[in-house]
Amino acid sequence: MTPAELLVSDAVAVTFANRALQGLASVIPFLVALSCFGALNGGFFEAPRMLFVGAREGHWPPVFSMIHICRHTPVPAVLLLVPLAIAVIFTVVSFFIVGLSLYSYPWNTGQSFTLTLTGVPVYYVTVYRFRLPNRCRRIFRTKCPLMAY
Repeated sequence: MTPAELLVSDAVAVTFANRALQGLASVIPFLVALSCFGALNGGFFEAPRMLFVGAREGHWPPVFSMIHICRHTPVPAVLLLVPLAIAVIFTVVSFFIVGLSLYSYPWNTGQSFTLTLTGVPVYYVTVYRFRLPNRCRRIFRTKCPLMAY
């Protein structure tokens, strides 16, 4: 692929797959998502170990340098990082939800404005005609007994 093709492409992996791997182009987005999931999974194992090593080097309190006797996992480091990760996830999700709400606000406002404008003709046909002078009421005259004045 040329540099210009890389700059124009929305998804470089899919563009490359269209050229090199003709039949696998539709599978590439799934494989990229799987790769991101694997990197995230590796990060869950890596972060407590970094805290564990930092505690062994004296950069963190010594309690984080303790490991489980049988499983050899840094339990105090995991117990610290799991609530922090949950707090970050909830914060990100709440910001995402608020962002979607703010993004949809102009659309909802436009829909509300349109819905309000559809009531204008109904107002003129049902309410405003009673305030018209008698000489103008003939425009709205009807033979329906329910709409008699």
